[in-house]
Amino acid sequence: MRNWKGDIVFLLVVGALIGGWIYLYPRPGDSPLSPLDIPVDLDVIEIPSYASSEGLKLAYRLYEPAGDVKCVLVFLHDTLLHSGWYINLGRDLAKEGIAVYLPDRRGRGHSAGDPREVFQDKSVLDTDITAMIAVAQSRFPQKKIFLGGHGRGAGLVMRYIAFQRPLPGAVLVSPYISDDQPNVNPEGWRDLVTAHPGEAFLAQSGLIYWRVWHHNWPRSMREADPLIETKYSISWQQETLPDDVGAAYRALTVPLLCLQGRDDPLFDADKAADLMSLFSTPDRQLEILPNADYLDIIDVAANPIANWLAGR
Repeated sequence: MRNWKGDIVFLLVVGALIGGWIYLYPRPGDSPLSPLDIPVDLDVIEIPSYASSEGLKLAYRLYEPAGDVKCVLVFLHDTLLHSGWYINLGRDLAKEGIAVYLPDRRGRGHSAGDPREVFQDKSVLDTDITAMIAVAQSRFPQKKIFLGGHGRGAGLVMRYIAFQRPLPGAVLVSPYISDDQPNVNPEGWRDLVTAHPGEAFLAQSGLIYWRVWHHNWPRSMREADPLIETKYSISWQQETLPDDVGAAYRALTVPLLCLQGRDDPLFDADKAADLMSLFSTPDRQLEILPNADYLDIIDVAANPIANWLAGR
């Protein structure tokens, strides 16, 4: 007669392992960040596009002043967001006479492309920016074109400038350049980003395309936007980082504006000056905006950006 005790023990062990795995799986909770105001036309489907160097269809939004154009700003979104979350910023800057291009990175928002291809050749993002700037130059041939970015988009600005692209200036909003930048707050990031320990181990062991890190964006943003990304992989994390961070700091010799929120849990505002000291440019300006964190700084950044650009 068969002894079922061994089978029962085996099933209990397997059940315990499965239950433990499910129990440890991250679940959305209260975000440490204040939600952005939801733009009225966030879910618009048809937006303009331009072609990448290999003919890929890349989407963008353009906000033009009603009157004279003082200058142009190409502004890059954070990796897990897309251009739709910067609509209010674009409109506010357009009221100040600044034409604003908000491109969707390839594979994000309404742009075509496979994000996995970016990790295999990160330079495609740099050529995409060059193509976007060319579109802006063709429409505003006599105007200065500045480059800006938010979060990891600011890291991409840094990497682009490290390629010695000619620019009259750069705008970095809550910049995420590397894990080692002096103003990173590890505790704040742990509150925002979670992962199953088993999945994280497997991802770090070689499954770099596995999107196991969960971003705890505010619920209102997640519910309003099916295009917002809530998970990312190691490859996504690394695609905007400069290949040589030290060289990228030294390469930034153009005028620089850096904005950070006083209430940002991800970056320590008191250490922002330490970050600024790493940039080579002598023409650098840091502004700490009160009552703003990593996200809602986007909705209050227009005035300091417009004031800074006015002096360029």
